Amino acid sequence: MKPWIVYVATYPPRECGIATFTQDLIGAVDELYNQALESKVVAMNARGAPLFKYPPKVLWQIRENEREDYVRVAKALNENQQVKMVNIQHEFGIFGGGYGSYILNFVDALQKPLVVTFHTVLPTSNKSLHITVQAVARAAKKIIVMTDLSKKILIDDYSIPPSKIKIIPHGIPPVSYQEPVRAKKDLRLSERTVLLTFGLLNRNKGIQYILDALPSVVKKFPNILYLIVGATHPVVLQEEGESYRNELVKKIRKLGLGGNVRFYNRYLELPELIKFLQATDIYLSPSLDPDQAVSGTLSYALGLGRPVVSTPFAQAREELSEREGLLVKFRNPNSISEALLKLLADDTGRIAMGKSAYFHTRNKTWPNVGLAYAREFASYIPELRNQEKNLPPFKLNHLIKLTDNFGIIQFAKLTEPEYSSGYTVDDNASLIT
Repeated sequence: MKPWIVYVATYPPRECGIATFTQDLIGAVDELYNQALESKVVAMNARGAPLFKYPPKVLWQIRENEREDYVRVAKALNENQQVKMVNIQHEFGIFGGGYGSYILNFVDALQKPLVVTFHTVLPTSNKSLHITVQAVARAAKKIIVMTDLSKKILIDDYSIPPSKIKIIPHGIPPVSYQEPVRAKKDLRLSERTVLLTFGLLNRNKGIQYILDALPSVVKKFPNILYLIVGATHPVVLQEEGESYRNELVKKIRKLGLGGNVRFYNRYLELPELIKFLQATDIYLSPSLDPDQAVSGTLSYALGLGRPVVSTPFAQAREELSEREGLLVKFRNPNSISEALLKLLADDTGRIAMGKSAYFHTRNKTWPNVGLAYAREFASYIPELRNQEKNLPPFKLNHLIKLTDNFGIIQFAKLTEPEYSSGYTVDDNASLIT
């Protein structure tokens, strides 16, 4: 029987960033070891949410506000001999209780090796938060975070030993770099300069400040089109309906931006999302939360080679340099408009930013992130330590691109041959011999 890794997380078809992340992570790990292990899921269900028709990987479910569910599932995992370890994809909002404290019922009852991935790491602000995070961390054999700052907070605020913490970045799709021309044509946006924000809509997105910044930008660049892509977050929809989206629509009308802003009010599957990102000239990430540890949307935008204008939330401060984009002040339309005008006036510099973003995120593609997770998991699953991994398909695309009828070009600027460098003598000589 194959060993099982069990992930405790939200999972598709639930519309949630953690669900998408978990699905992608499982896909990456399974791709490496699909003959040697199986991934299973404990799906977290929101209070009052409809029952989902989950895929076969989901063997257990926990209702977030039912403490007995946490204990029941932990005991079921303890009794299952195929379960070798458990990975909790931790986000405070997917568990019941203050600061998600009901997850402690699960970790206290669990007897299997536990690895915890903290998606959000908050500076300690009260006793309840401190107790919950410390208890989860204490139960874990290993803690995974996605940024240096998250690790520092766990060490400084929660006294977690540095040796217990591993940094593995947020994964991104392994997609080739592409300038916007082709995707714009596919989406019938060829005549527009495209700005984009995507993700589940909620007030913390800060989109109203982008709208307030746009009139002065549109005055100078009237072909601007700002795309707001994504459905309203299901929890927000349950609590306040579409009130935030409706407020944004009213603001668009008031500012006379009807021809420059467009909503796509639906949850996009990955291929369509990639297409929108590839059509983007500038990605906008106006989060209002300075302590936001990580943003999958920011990671995806950088990973697809889009220049970014972002507020300085935690991940953006750490990962976004002037080579990849610009940081703007929180809740400050003037700061946003200044950044946009600067980038829009410099096509060459803007495109160079996108290419730099793409180049500096190659270590974050899902195959690399999956391998990093697999190395941690192998510490608790002996069967994986000497297991031969599945190698990715061998690709000659870049070599072919660097080769003309005479031979191989010496250098490239990222993915583009630099013909002025001439030909590489040693590589061409090797081919001849």
